[in-house]
Amino acid sequence: MAGDAGGDQGDALMSSTSATGKPHDDSTASAHAAEIRDLPSIGRIGPRADDVDAPYWEGLRNGELRIQRCAECRTWWWFPLWRCGECGSWEFGWEAIPPRGVVHSWIRTHQAFLPEMASLVPYVNVLVELPDAGNRRLLGLLVGDETGLAIGSKVVGVIQQPSPATNDQAVLRWRLAGC
Repeated sequence: MAGDAGGDQGDALMSSTSATGKPHDDSTASAHAAEIRDLPSIGRIGPRADDVDAPYWEGLRNGELRIQRCAECRTWWWFPLWRCGECGSWEFGWEAIPPRGVVHSWIRTHQAFLPEMASLVPYVNVLVELPDAGNRRLLGLLVGDETGLAIGSKVVGVIQQPSPATNDQAVLRWRLAGC
């Protein structure tokens, strides 16, 4: 993926709680949450049929970003697996991490490929590298001000609360840090 604009870096926050479940000091958190409340999601979202990623979705519902980690070799994994690709262990845990990262790549979409996305065009998807999870990467929608968006920009996760637009699932979105 490639971006179509240059820019600087920023810093971020979660909608209402930190990875430890404690409220943020940032008074703008509720305004940010309201801003993204009705953004749609594309297709079916939520736990896979085999539930390997169920703790991730449960974490979002509880205001946390949880990432899978091997209990044996301590390797972080995304996308969730049943067996560690590094050491072969079947034992995993799900650890809450701060919802922050760095833009590894991004792309602005100008075409509404699905009717539910027509009101968002153009929108930006970001591939976010998570420094607190072994630099694993998550893909997501960027919300808020795009000024300064560039590869290397700092972002924070914002949890969009469940709604009919998100198939009643909490969804992780990204915002440039400091916006």
